[in-house]
Amino acid sequence: MKTVRKIITLLTVIIVVCAGLFVAYKFTHMFDFLKRDLSIEKTANVVEEVKKIGEFTTACYYEEVPLRDIRIDTIEREGLFGIGAGKTFKENEIVLVGKGRVRAGFDLSKVKDGDMNVHGDTLEMKLPQAEMFDIIMNPSDFTTEYEKGTWSHELAKPLKERAKANLEKNAIDYGILQKAEESGLNRLEMLFKTFGFNTVLLTVCEE
Repeated sequence: MKTVRKIITLLTVIIVVCAGLFVAYKFTHMFDFLKRDLSIEKTANVVEEVKKIGEFTTACYYEEVPLRDIRIDTIEREGLFGIGAGKTFKENEIVLVGKGRVRAGFDLSKVKDGDMNVHGDTLEMKLPQAEMFDIIMNPSDFTTEYEKGTWSHELAKPLKERAKANLEKNAIDYGILQKAEESGLNRLEMLFKTFGFNTVLLTVCEE
């Protein structure tokens, strides 16, 4: 009889222990699921906040671009009774200086959900490539240093367009995109740490 009781007691203990282990397993599994769920939700929230930043300017390039143009006009002279008739040439010259700037950085509105991962106090993020946001050289940014002959707005327009193209080329030669990337990575790391992240791992998408 005592042996039967011992067996029943032992079986009861085994059942209780197994039940406890099962409950602990389910609770742990549920906790891990909740943590995963919260991590996904936190990542989504961070992505939305980052997208709201939009164009994150990290580098600017300023320059005064001088340009000179010469135009030769052909003028037909009628003369008097055929005397003095023929062609004459008129030289027109202009020198302009255009002040402009180029702005570059990361367009954070292009960040996708899969580009970011938040786990605990660590943020991993893949950034879009640095790009030039705008090349600013308005009509009011030009001054005429020298003018000879006749120069209308339409005649000077190609010269101003060339000045803007030169500004863009010079900014690229200066390395504005590389500088924007280097500066941007440092500034974004500091920015995200103010959000509460202790570890920020940033990479830039390849072309």
